[in-house]
Amino acid sequence: MAQTKVQSLPRQITSTITADHLIRKAYLQKLDWFFELDEQGLKSIDELLGREDVLMLIAPQPSVSACTTLANVISVRNMFWTIEAVISDAQNKVDEYGYTDVRDELVIIRDYAESKGVPLTFMGYPDTPTWTLHAEMRAMLDWIDRGEGDLPVLYFINHSAGDFTAMYTHMRDVFSDVSEGAYLNLDGLVAMVKDRRL
Repeated sequence: MAQTKVQSLPRQITSTITADHLIRKAYLQKLDWFFELDEQGLKSIDELLGREDVLMLIAPQPSVSACTTLANVISVRNMFWTIEAVISDAQNKVDEYGYTDVRDELVIIRDYAESKGVPLTFMGYPDTPTWTLHAEMRAMLDWIDRGEGDLPVLYFINHSAGDFTAMYTHMRDVFSDVSEGAYLNLDGLVAMVKDRRL
């Protein structure tokens, strides 16, 4: 089976949830896709999931669909984390130092995003069977990062009011080009929202 390239998640906080706790939750809440991931996909959630005792519980034949979907969910999440970090950093410069050039760029970004329907934060996935897997995977990632193990994983499902999934795909393509897959600054974000593909 061809390996799916998966980026690891940048951690915003240190989670208190252990690998054993995560596996138990996935089993009890019938998140069967978790047990269909390959080793690379498991490690992209958390390096601890690459342990031998964890891999023994995983299906011998990983699901290409589950692995590909997880890679997609993580790439969308990383993109929005980056966009939000760029905007937050710029807004702090405006608030603390009164940088008018930065303020003007933020106005441009928000105006273009609003006029073109480009979300600057993650809006969720549609509440439809097609997007259930995406929504569950995103919920698990958010559950891990929140570190509130007593809550059910699906408590963190975020359903969108509309369907933004096509826009997410276009945004990922533009983001990849503008950021060269890694770095994005304010000028890059201006270029992104102005891009004709969006």
